Amino acid sequence: AAPVFRLFENPAVIHQALLFVNNLLIGLCGVFAYKILTGYFGLRNRKSAVLIAAVMVLFFPLSFNGNLFINETMLSLLVLLVLFLMLRLNRMEQGWRKNGSTILLGVVLCYSLLVHTRSLVLIAVTILVIICMYFVTGRCMVNVSIFLPLLTVGAAFSQTCVKAVQKGLWLVEAGKSSELANSTGYLTSSILDNLQQLFSYEGMKLYLMEILGQIYTMTVLTYGINIIAVVGMARFLHSYSQKRIIAGISIKGNDKRLQKDKYIYLTARNKSIMTAVLFSVLGVVITMAASSLAALDVVERQMGAGTASKWFLYSRYWSIYMLPVILLGGYFLYCYRRFAARLFFDCFFLMLGIAFLFSGY
Repeated sequence: AAPVFRLFENPAVIHQALLFVNNLLIGLCGVFAYKILTGYFGLRNRKSAVLIAAVMVLFFPLSFNGNLFINETMLSLLVLLVLFLMLRLNRMEQGWRKNGSTILLGVVLCYSLLVHTRSLVLIAVTILVIICMYFVTGRCMVNVSIFLPLLTVGAAFSQTCVKAVQKGLWLVEAGKSSELANSTGYLTSSILDNLQQLFSYEGMKLYLMEILGQIYTMTVLTYGINIIAVVGMARFLHSYSQKRIIAGISIKGNDKRLQKDKYIYLTARNKSIMTAVLFSVLGVVITMAASSLAALDVVERQMGAGTASKWFLYSRYWSIYMLPVILLGGYFLYCYRRFAARLFFDCFFLMLGIAFLFSGY
């Protein structure tokens, strides 16, 4: 966005140029979604891939930003880009290409810190996925000797840039001693202050109300696609339990060789799907848990005054991680289309349970 302000002086032209950049980013989200579906999920039906990618782009929190230049649009693209790079790294052997992709992943994560403080969650989720997939496959998807130093130096550099902007722009009128709202320190102190409330019955109840309200909201905003994704994830992960078969041979508890190689049947496509499942679930869960905790004191005051909702309207934090969830939901719906009746009943009862719990509060 910064070059736009250098190129133009007319505020109206700047506004239109920013909207153009904004909608270009939204369009790129669809491109990466299509590439993930066809290149890594193995969806051969191109029309279905286009349809699923279009549904993801039309996801309300993303499409609604078409006329608003806010950081959620860039964060949405970065989430898909990070997932794309991890899926790419999953299929690479050691060598200069893997080293280059590792550097690119680190640079993207460091750049995300310049977009918003919440990118710390994106970095944490990425590291957790790398660790989880290492235990699943026995291989690390990144070159650790490159990734960790790059991430450390890049994060420090990004933080220095953020501090410089805060000091030279945002804190000019407020004074040097003021603390900027929504900064890392501000949010951390807010979460730590609210953490002790979870040890009380009322605090835990309000916290669960926030979580449940957000789950209900994401079900409404995704038109239930998140429910299909959850059911599909459960079926997918269940198919990789320890008692499943490897190349037609049943795993037995006393067969040490098969126990050691129990994930040998994990194909490249299914490895990509497992990576996307871990990435999307961790992203949604961590963001929802942390944001609910940060808002707990506000919700408590509003509930006491009788003016509160269940914080279910504040959806933009976790919505960026719903994009891969929608991709997975569309993919599983396509894959399980022959078992549509069974899938429908599983989704229906899960949605009914969420609605029942929500109305009960």
